[in-house]
Amino acid sequence: MSTLDSEKLPAPARLGRRELLKLPAMAAAYGLLPRSAMALPAATGAPFDEADPEGTKIAIKLTVQHTTDEELLFLKQIGLRWLHADFGDAASYDFIKATRDGFAQYGLTIDCALMEAYRSKRIQLGQPGRDEDIEKFNSFLTNCGRLGIRTSHIDFHPGNTYTTNMITTNRGYTAREFSVADFRGKVEKQIFDRDYTAQEIWANYAYFLDAVLPVAEKAGIKLAHHPDDPPISPMNGVAKVFINYAGYKHAEVVVS
Repeated sequence: MSTLDSEKLPAPARLGRRELLKLPAMAAAYGLLPRSAMALPAATGAPFDEADPEGTKIAIKLTVQHTTDEELLFLKQIGLRWLHADFGDAASYDFIKATRDGFAQYGLTIDCALMEAYRSKRIQLGQPGRDEDIEKFNSFLTNCGRLGIRTSHIDFHPGNTYTTNMITTNRGYTAREFSVADFRGKVEKQIFDRDYTAQEIWANYAYFLDAVLPVAEKAGIKLAHHPDDPPISPMNGVAKVFINYAGYKHAEVVVS
């Protein structure tokens, strides 16, 4: 079914509470849900409040340097409470603090902070100078921890291509498109001086985390690792290792 076809469908009928409670049993009866799932015990205790440290946060990612007061006011007006803040290439303690305090005036809290140093090609390709870039990222983590920011975002896919085309939807907004066929046939090229194997990327990742994890743990920061998207490997002559669940499981071995 195309996007246009789906938009022509009538809105689904409202289901009452009794009907909603019947859905899992109906799904199991038709083989759409494993019957073992019906045997799971009901959740006990009160659900996590959104503000609980372990609670899931619904946030929006924004680039700190390009965010206006009007945008922050709009986010407050629609009821948003949490932010994923991209600080770009550098951010001092004073700048992070000023940003955090400025957001707080609109009732917004930085739940996750991002600083681009970890994306350094010197880190991700294992080149000379990576220790300097790692130290820069570690300083950022330490400062975030001092300011009560609980999470920082990382990823590890040098040589990645996110988009093969920009399209305008029927609703009039611009969106990114990725086509595997277009990428392989029209876009892909070797962007570094040579190919990089999965073994090399894993080694560089292990070196990075060996230096970063102790600092993150001391600062009370959790590292949120974004998967490789799109999930295909290799890309542009570089192996990608976080394209599926197995990659995350292997990471536990690599850094243990």
